[in-house]
Amino acid sequence: MRLDKIYNYNFHKITDKKIKILYDLFLKYLSDELNRVHSEKYKSDEWEILIGHWLRCYTRKLVRSFNNKTENFKNKKKFEEIYICQSSYDFLSLSSKSSWNNKFNYYVKEINKKKKIKINKIKIFKSYGTNYKNSRIFKNALKKIYFFIFKNLFKKYKIVIFNTYLGKFNDFLLQLKFRLIPLIELPNNFKKNSISKKFRENMLLKNLSNIKNFDRFKYLLIFNMPSNFLENYKNLKNFVNKNYPKKTKVIFNSNESITDDVTKYWIMCQKAKNKSKLLIFEHGLNYGIVNDYYPQYPRIELKYSNHIFTWGNTKIKKGIQMFTTSKKKFEVIEKKKLILVFNQCQPDFHYIENKEYFEKNFNFIKFYKLLNDDIRNDLLIRLHKTNFEPYSGNTILHKLNINRKFKKIEIDNGNNPINKTLKYSKLLVFLYPSTGFFEALKNNIPCLMLWKNFQVEINNSARNDFEYLIKNKIIFTDEEKLTKKINMVWNDVDKWWNEKNRVNNVKKFKNKYIKHEFNFSNIYIGIKNLI
Repeated sequence: MRLDKIYNYNFHKITDKKIKILYDLFLKYLSDELNRVHSEKYKSDEWEILIGHWLRCYTRKLVRSFNNKTENFKNKKKFEEIYICQSSYDFLSLSSKSSWNNKFNYYVKEINKKKKIKINKIKIFKSYGTNYKNSRIFKNALKKIYFFIFKNLFKKYKIVIFNTYLGKFNDFLLQLKFRLIPLIELPNNFKKNSISKKFRENMLLKNLSNIKNFDRFKYLLIFNMPSNFLENYKNLKNFVNKNYPKKTKVIFNSNESITDDVTKYWIMCQKAKNKSKLLIFEHGLNYGIVNDYYPQYPRIELKYSNHIFTWGNTKIKKGIQMFTTSKKKFEVIEKKKLILVFNQCQPDFHYIENKEYFEKNFNFIKFYKLLNDDIRNDLLIRLHKTNFEPYSGNTILHKLNINRKFKKIEIDNGNNPINKTLKYSKLLVFLYPSTGFFEALKNNIPCLMLWKNFQVEINNSARNDFEYLIKNKIIFTDEEKLTKKINMVWNDVDKWWNEKNRVNNVKKFKNKYIKHEFNFSNIYIGIKNLI
């Protein structure tokens, strides 16, 4: 391993220890404080279901700021104003803004100097996703009507199946199999209160921690908490009690158990009061493949879920191997495009020491300049359908076309199904460890992957398998080597992809991670047995 890679890995390893110590400290403090202000009696591991993913992200930000050399700040009065978000999901967008990071770094520097932070004004942060088009408003209205009709039936459900990552159609089939009326959407339109500076300051008057110097940290912690955990908590609680089942035995979900505060609160209540089982279908290449340096923090989910249905042959606790890839079929009708599949852009969040994830995770200008001229003309970029601020779709487009020497690049904004985009794929390149990479291998579509922070993010149990693909030049950790490979094979991609050694190497990998086909009946029987 190169010296710089060893340093990078050791840096992250040491930093992760600091994050864990602070995270555990914050979780204990906030659990006690939230029980006090909301008159609750939840344990720390129960509160972790609601606040854990936000808290891990926040703590990571804090440690990163301590590690960075902060600049000298001028006009300190502008730092006396702070933005607070409503939800934990919005915190990802808020904490990606350079203006937020400048202020946060200033606060951390003041903490380092053992000075008190002074905040005179607070504002509500509204993410770019809060403004809906008319078509979406119409769809949401229909969903509300549907839910209103079947609300009383839903409230009695002992089994709730929603957004399992199997697709809406398979969700409906599973719900019908369990004799449930299909659930189109889980409601989360509860009343939002205004953020109260006085409420948060009153929380700080009572010191629940006897840890030395903790006062320096707790002020910044309380003033960065989403309002769903504080000012909006009672509204959220009343909304869930009015609309959601109270005696659930099994909850089957994927994304909402991380991203949606309403669903997380409901899961927290059901697990605490009814000992409900939470069954999660794997979403993304998480469990057993990436570690906690990767932004989705899979280990938090592993702590509060009962079982996770994994895709690959991964040896993790609570993991049940059900299938590897979905029924998704990729069909290529005309092989002519080099397609780059971009990640969700989460600047200043994905890597602790980086200020701008988008540029440092993939140096597009470097990559583009090294491509052969004839390949540039056939380049198509596929964006992720969700991108956090400040790198919304339009911003990314601007960055990709910022150099006037570049010819206009064809862009797919990610809203169309990927199988339509791949109909014209000559060579498919994933710029992160994507589910699509597995699906492409399953469908035998020539593909490569760039995983720049591989050494830091790969889980030890999967390291040898993925290093095997690096050795066989299917996965790369450097843009320059990736581009050279593309230039080398472009004239006859199929010949390269179908070389006997490569076929055998890919087959060996697939036998471990992509062996089992999607089988609805097996999934139904497996879930029924667990229930």
